[in-house]
Amino acid sequence: MKAFSMQSNMNEQSILKRTLLMIAKLVGVFSIWVALVSVLAVVVADRVVLVMSGAPADKGAPAAADTSKKDDGASPRTKNPPANAPTKTNG
Repeated sequence: MKAFSMQSNMNEQSILKRTLLMIAKLVGVFSIWVALVSVLAVVVADRVVLVMSGAPADKGAPAAADTSKKDDGASPRTKNPPANAPTKTNG
């Protein structure tokens, strides 16, 4: 009877060990997958922002001159000053 209970205990330890190893492998694969997808998303977002801003994708290339806008030298804050809004209390 004792041999049967030892064998049962060893099987339970073996199942637990295999389960923990499988979980560790799944967590490892999932974390690597998330890291790769995150890097890919950052690269794609960087390219999209560069294209939308008009900057060249190559960092060494000079930026194209934008001649369609005429800037009078004033900052955006002086062009459109904020409206005087009354302050409201939280009471």
